Amino acid sequence: MYTPSEKIEGLGFGPLPRETGNTQKTPLTDNVPPQGVVPRLIRRKAIVALFCIALIARVGSALFLHSYCETHREFLDEQTYDRAGWELATHWRTGDTFVLGKDYKSLSKGYLIWLAALYYVFGHHILIPKVCNALIGAVIVLFIYRAARFFTSEKAAFIAASLYAVWPSCIFWASLNLKMTWIVALITSGVAAFFSLMRRFSVTSLIVATVTLWLLYYFQRYSAGFLLFIYPVTLLFIRPLCRHVTAVRLLFAALGLCFFLVFFYYLVHPFFAFVNIRDFTWLSIWRDRMTVDNSAFMKGVDLSTPLSILKFLPVGLFYFFFAPFPANVTNVRLMAAFLENIVWYPLFMAGVIGIWRVCRRKDSCLFGIAALLYCLGMACGFALMEGNIGSFIRHRFQVIPLYFMFTGAGIAYLTRRDAQKVNEE
Repeated sequence: MYTPSEKIEGLGFGPLPRETGNTQKTPLTDNVPPQGVVPRLIRRKAIVALFCIALIARVGSALFLHSYCETHREFLDEQTYDRAGWELATHWRTGDTFVLGKDYKSLSKGYLIWLAALYYVFGHHILIPKVCNALIGAVIVLFIYRAARFFTSEKAAFIAASLYAVWPSCIFWASLNLKMTWIVALITSGVAAFFSLMRRFSVTSLIVATVTLWLLYYFQRYSAGFLLFIYPVTLLFIRPLCRHVTAVRLLFAALGLCFFLVFFYYLVHPFFAFVNIRDFTWLSIWRDRMTVDNSAFMKGVDLSTPLSILKFLPVGLFYFFFAPFPANVTNVRLMAAFLENIVWYPLFMAGVIGIWRVCRRKDSCLFGIAALLYCLGMACGFALMEGNIGSFIRHRFQVIPLYFMFTGAGIAYLTRRDAQKVNEE
């Protein structure tokens, strides 16, 4: 594991500055256990045990939901993916015509090909993709631990991975025949590889970051585009702010950021041709199309001007992070989400403390800001473009894994302060 005493030589930018002054002030990564065979084995056994717990929970949930869905209707998205995947697998086997019809155009092409490949090899068994998703969901535990370990302590990283391993909604979404688990796995593995590149250049990390970004494009375009935006912005603009700031560095950072923004706009503009940055009426129309479920809220809100968007954004973020509320509970799934929120609220506040702890340290602020950019950016996008609480709950699953890293840092800090108080007494 890395300690702040090591040089951080990410992509040739040189080391980040170390803390100076009070030598009693310890950084976030200070509590690394003594190096040796036994401590490494203990840590390895702990994370392997956590992986096994996550795997058992997700496979068990997948088996239960599969038996439940034999007598009850599956999710509509599951039915659509299952039908499209089997039709594509049949086309590969027999050569029958397969047309990506109107019902299938909104499907993730990456997940559709993965599903068809499973059906082509194993036959039309609905349980197989659910078990595979459960396995991938358990592997995410390892990705979260590795990514968090770059800028938090061993204890904080283990707390973050543990929260994801046992979090009910994370177990639930990993038990279904949906693309969500794949998206989170690609995001967390890509972020971990990017953090590794920021520490020290490695061809392996560069390949992993590139491949995960390329695969993510076929699973969810806007997530891939947003990560493609975050990576250079972090290195070109935010990194100089985390170092010794000079006018020349800020000038080069600003120029690099401007050139990148122009390049990024022309890169992604063909894929979002309906987006007009001069007139935001399309955003109101899009959100009204998404406000169709029983859990819909604030339908018909005006988002046609930048001022109206800024006024609505705090409300949308509040619903995204904290909904559903008692008045919104209309079915069993929303009731389960509301009960989960009772635990989520204090964890969210612990995450705020973790953000403060991570971003105030020069040896960890760059990693923390990169993760925070993703969490806030995706949350703002979902807050503006989604119109029902059910979609908020599903898309929150893409933000929670990285936010748990800050929650782990906050809990580790609070528990350490409590231990210090007990020792003083």
